[in-house]
Amino acid sequence: MFRSRLNKILQKKEISNIIDFLIDSDVSNHISIYDQDETLLFGSGECSGTKHYPIMFNSEIIGWINCADERFHNVISSLIAIEYEKRALATDTLEKYREMSMMYDISTKLATCIDIDQVIQLILDEAQNLIAKSGLSFGRKQYNLTDSEQRVFLSNVSVMLLNEETGKLEVTGGRGREYRKKTIIAPGEGIAGRVFVSGKAEIVNDVDNDPRYYAGENKIFSLMCTPLRTKDKVIGVLNISSQKPVNYLAKDLKLFSVLASLAASPIENSILHQKRIKEEHIKSNLERYIAPQIVQAIINSTEDVLFSPQKKNIALLFADIRKFSTLCEKLQPEQVVTYLNEYFTFMVEIIFKYHGTLNKFVGDMVFAFFGAPSPIEDKEILAVEAAVQMQKRIKSMPTKWISDNFHTGIGISSGEVIVGNIGSPRHTDYTAIGDEVNIAERLESIAKGGQILVTRTVYEAAQSRFEFKKYGDIEVKGRVNKVEIFEVIY
Repeated sequence: MFRSRLNKILQKKEISNIIDFLIDSDVSNHISIYDQDETLLFGSGECSGTKHYPIMFNSEIIGWINCADERFHNVISSLIAIEYEKRALATDTLEKYREMSMMYDISTKLATCIDIDQVIQLILDEAQNLIAKSGLSFGRKQYNLTDSEQRVFLSNVSVMLLNEETGKLEVTGGRGREYRKKTIIAPGEGIAGRVFVSGKAEIVNDVDNDPRYYAGENKIFSLMCTPLRTKDKVIGVLNISSQKPVNYLAKDLKLFSVLASLAASPIENSILHQKRIKEEHIKSNLERYIAPQIVQAIINSTEDVLFSPQKKNIALLFADIRKFSTLCEKLQPEQVVTYLNEYFTFMVEIIFKYHGTLNKFVGDMVFAFFGAPSPIEDKEILAVEAAVQMQKRIKSMPTKWISDNFHTGIGISSGEVIVGNIGSPRHTDYTAIGDEVNIAERLESIAKGGQILVTRTVYEAAQSRFEFKKYGDIEVKGRVNKVEIFEVIY
């Protein structure tokens, strides 16, 4: 490298002109210039009465001058040093430009990736591109390999990420032979584990003599390991290894560290995106069996006692199809289920629309309440509105058989009941128990098809929004006093 550079510098017109001028001015007229390996670059080499002076750059000998006058040596050395500085500055500027261009190009590609597998594959591609472009030509020279053979033969690339569930570092993706046989390691174990804990990139060019190294089935000689660090933490490591003796340089580690820093945030974002998709899938499935309000409360809560039974003032709604058993006798079981599912679909949508919590289906009966698990204002009004819309929707159902034959009675009460998880340690239901539950169910049982019956508490809370008429008083099992009932006019 130095030989060609020094030779080219001496061939520059302005440099050669100065040397010629100095030679013409020098009495001895004898000068020879050699490279660092003592190969003659300028002059005859036969210079009697001269001295051998080194040409220095950055404290390193890059050539030699044989001349009689030290002043001549000083001038030539200074000129050559200036040219080397220029070339070094140009090289450094070009390298920085390439790094910036690389960073921009990789960032642009990463911005389009959401899936974790896509991000990992892109990182592996870019890592192998860096191997090809970073000047690691030893493979091609020493083993007579093509570019593609060099990538596979000399370098293994792998990404290890922390599995938060197991607390272990696991290979998430890789290229080459070694990564496939990598065992799962704990943070702090092996070279990669130590880099993960320290957060500092490392080069190990003799892994056999590093006590931290865990040998795999395929022997490797050299290793670079850089942490995948986000703003808040280290989420994994990027490994580059060679199956032949090579020396990775600081500049190589710098490039791979840049790649790791660019990759960390997109990888974390992809993991978070993947988690959100998984959570939404779980949530969607749970909501088929548990009211959405309860599912959301579970997700948002950090307390184990979230659903411990407690007194709450809520509105309760029961809805039941009149003479459903008789209707079922006229249909095949499969048809009954189809009609019932369609009916429940529309009823549940209306309950959810008015912030109700679906508690359960009991045969053809629907039980819902308003005001738990989270309290809501105007719970009685919302319950009555839901009941009215349910009755109207039944009359306009897409399936005419349902609208003609499903006649639902609805009962609504409100007051203080016990709400929470009730059951055994093996299985619990989030439900409500208490006197008002029994009253609402009793009202539903006496309501005719299309009728909505409510207690006085519901009437008083909702009379400004709906029209009611006095229905009468009824006796409820377990109560001394009769219950005053009102019918909703809609």
